[in-house]
Amino acid sequence: MADDGIGMDEATRARIFDPFFTTKSAGHGTGFGLSTVFGIVAQSGGQVQVETAVGKGSTFHVDLPRALGKSTAATPTRIEPIQRGSGTILLAEDDPAVRQFARRSLESAGYTVFAAAGAQEAIEASEHWSTSIEVLVSDVVMPGMHGHDLARLIRNSRPAIGIVLMSGYTERFLGGGTELGEVEFLNKPFTAAALSIVVGRAVGRAMATTRDVATAGEDQGPARG
Repeated sequence: MADDGIGMDEATRARIFDPFFTTKSAGHGTGFGLSTVFGIVAQSGGQVQVETAVGKGSTFHVDLPRALGKSTAATPTRIEPIQRGSGTILLAEDDPAVRQFARRSLESAGYTVFAAAGAQEAIEASEHWSTSIEVLVSDVVMPGMHGHDLARLIRNSRPAIGIVLMSGYTERFLGGGTELGEVEFLNKPFTAAALSIVVGRAVGRAMATTRDVATAGEDQGPARG
């Protein structure tokens, strides 16, 4: 499907599938439309891609898997439960609605959350937070600094921290994160349960890394003069 020829700039394109994002002025609607489409297509095993250019228009491609065999009655969708955990999460998300949803979801799951409105605020929090931070949960596309760069910078001072990156783009189109090692990726829009699952995995990995570092230090024994 195509639009009326206006097209989108890169900043708008990067966020069109984000929950609550809209280019409309206040009081003229919300941005649920495309995020809902993305969620339905993703749940069906498909994907949505967009080609756009300012002044030329936008084309959306919806790819769905082929249905094989006879149709059957739809079975109820199994609702994933929220996985509870513990630890401190540093959340970097510039969209206020998404940031609030993610913070409340993580706090409901048992985590302590510092919610930063952008990369710079997250960096300052990491520098001034004296206790451990198990996981950085960051949007990929943010003003000033992308999530990959933020993760690399924070990893310099917190090498064991787990990383969860969020985006409306599919993981294979993002790139730039291979040098970060094992990173959890979360497609937008997401549910509270999906967020709790990936954060739980990242927390487990961070704690394992911390234990490995501590064990390695003990194995070296005291320094000898």
